[in-house]
Amino acid sequence: GMRGTDTESLLAHLALAQETGSPFVRVMPDKGDDKPDAQEIVRRLQAVSQDFAEAGVVLAWESHERIPVATLRSCVEALGPTVRVCLD
Repeated sequence: GMRGTDTESLLAHLALAQETGSPFVRVMPDKGDDKPDAQEIVRRLQAVSQDFAEAGVVLAWESHERIPVATLRSCVEALGPTVRVCLD
């Protein structure tokens, strides 16, 4: 899994998932002082969603309760089948 949603890190983790055969990459959007709101997270994930879709790797968004469930659901639905929710 990873923290943060910058494009470079997301694509590096996608490459790692491909190398290891992992079907998903767990993403916790907050990293240090970078705590993007839901709309910014969607924007950042949209930037790489096609890369993940083409690779057949799912982005598993873990929110740690900071994003309300209804908002998380609408964001994931807007992002399409490449992004799912990770609950633990």
